Amino acid sequence: MLCGLGAGCEGLLHSQSARHYVEFPESDLTTSKYLLLDRTEAQRELGLTKSQVFALSEAFNTSFTEMPGLDEITARYKALPDAEKRQTRDQFLEKRHIISSQWLESRLVNILNDQQRNRLDSLLLQMKGPRAVVLIPSVNGKLGLTPDQTGCIQKIISQSGDELSPFVRRYGHNVLQRSRSSQTAEEALKEQDALVVIIKEILKAQDEAILSELTKPQSDQWHSLQGRLVAISWPDQNCFYVPFQKR
Repeated sequence: MLCGLGAGCEGLLHSQSARHYVEFPESDLTTSKYLLLDRTEAQRELGLTKSQVFALSEAFNTSFTEMPGLDEITARYKALPDAEKRQTRDQFLEKRHIISSQWLESRLVNILNDQQRNRLDSLLLQMKGPRAVVLIPSVNGKLGLTPDQTGCIQKIISQSGDELSPFVRRYGHNVLQRSRSSQTAEEALKEQDALVVIIKEILKAQDEAILSELTKPQSDQWHSLQGRLVAISWPDQNCFYVPFQKR
């Protein structure tokens, strides 16, 4: 998986961080922020009040029909003939996702203060891990990655994805099916635990390989952007975890 060796290998990921390894399918950046905000460790780190947590929960659980702009495009889509609906479904879902993400981001601006939003951004980097250097354009710019570095990191991520694929499929299948007729519930749980270990090890190797591509100044900048590391306990056995679920 290693594409090269740079100064970044001096500072590999600390085990006590907000890194989220078992996340399938991987959430977009906006949803990832709300996933962080749902965790008590992040709430304490940001100093959120009870009223802020309540407001965040209300925002994330807002129906699409209540988000400005979404009712119009939904009505237009529903009015289309069935054949045209099938043809334009992906475009509709993408447009709906963009509008809802923009609205959810606007709620973060209203609910959180500047200091809290800045700290949330740094926790997001911890959550996503070193792949954030190419996943988030602003981070790429701050580190000043060269085209060769970017290409090599993208290759590392692609190779890691290929390696992960069979384990991720198996993990998701087991979560949905829980167990096979030839497998007890206890055996199924043990298999899930084993899959989680494998998935984490592959992603840890990916993280280290990416960091090895950074120069010493870039590595220092990456660690600085993350700020103080905060350990967050993610629910490993729930790949369909959704933040702020009303109970």
